[in-house]
Amino acid sequence: MKYLFSLFIFIVGFTSVGLGQVNQKDSQGRKQGVWKKAHPNNAVFKYEGQFKDDKPYGRFTYYYESGKVKAIMDYTNNGKTSYAQMYHETGYLMARGKYINQQKDSTWVQYDDRGVISYQEDYKNGKLNGQRVIFYEPQAGQYRVMEYSYWENGIQHGEYKKFHPNTKVKEEGKYVDGNKHGEVKHYHPNGKIAMIQRYKYAVKHGYHIVYNESGQQVGFKLYWEGVELKGKALEEKIAELKAAREGN
Repeated sequence: MKYLFSLFIFIVGFTSVGLGQVNQKDSQGRKQGVWKKAHPNNAVFKYEGQFKDDKPYGRFTYYYESGKVKAIMDYTNNGKTSYAQMYHETGYLMARGKYINQQKDSTWVQYDDRGVISYQEDYKNGKLNGQRVIFYEPQAGQYRVMEYSYWENGIQHGEYKKFHPNTKVKEEGKYVDGNKHGEVKHYHPNGKIAMIQRYKYAVKHGYHIVYNESGQQVGFKLYWEGVELKGKALEEKIAELKAAREGN
């Protein structure tokens, strides 16, 4: 009986020490060592990882309430930098990328719920900055680009192109500070021009010309400061533009 009592004391003492090493703060109130936090009203852990002087380091694992892994974060640089892998609840990879000071940075890749790449994009200080590429469903393991564009500080800025599934260009143009600007060209799947539009900071401005699949012009409209010109106003503007061209 004395032996059993001693064993009981040993087990309780050992367990208490083990539990005492989890979710601890130092005298300054800083998190230290291993931390595990459960979901509200759920015994499943929300995350588990470790801190040093209140800053995360090493690997953190986050969980759905179902217990499935939601994300894995690897912290470096005194907790300022982390490399993330996020998962759908089905277990397939959802996204991977890098954080600096808890904001997205560098290239991020996004996956659908089957683990197939959907798009990738560049970030700086948590905002889109650089190229963004969207992909079609891969065929025979090959990814085909659906669209690419360029961004600056979270705003679309620069050239962009969209592609038909057969890889031929579908649309191409340019954005300036988030607005379509200048000439935008649309193409039929056979590569022939389908339409030319003209914009002035997102407002339709100039000739919009339509072509059939043989590349022959089949119609046009003329916009000026966003207004489609018709009747006498159309005739006068056409004459004005023609005179300007001939004057040059």
